[in-house]
Amino acid sequence: MRRGEGAVLDLARQRVSMLFRLAAEAAERGEYEWSRRYAALALRLAEAVRLRMPRLMKRRICKNCGVVLIPGVTARVRTRNRGRHLRISITCLVCSYIHRLEFRRVGKRVEAEKMGTGAEEEEGGPEQS
Repeated sequence: MRRGEGAVLDLARQRVSMLFRLAAEAAERGEYEWSRRYAALALRLAEAVRLRMPRLMKRRICKNCGVVLIPGVTARVRTRNRGRHLRISITCLVCSYIHRLEFRRVGKRVEAEKMGTGAEEEEGGPEQS
């Protein structure tokens, strides 16, 4: 790592966090265009400095319209227990895009599997026997 890179990444993390917070506040007020703009700026900034966005932050942005997904305001969240599987479906109330997540239970751990279009995958740790 070159001199000064740590400071740049730290500053970028702070700005991405601030932009994401502003996007969430704008979405709560119903200003979806501002929410899209702030979220797009946060994603572009993270990409420019090669900063990995936190998984929870990235999942809260709609992949179709770019609005921040807030349960009860801009998103509807449904869960289903199917034996060894837990399915979470998040519907964007702005564009009606459905994000699907499927988690497979292994003992006390939960691992993600790709379920189909619009699904996201969660990375798990090494397998334990």
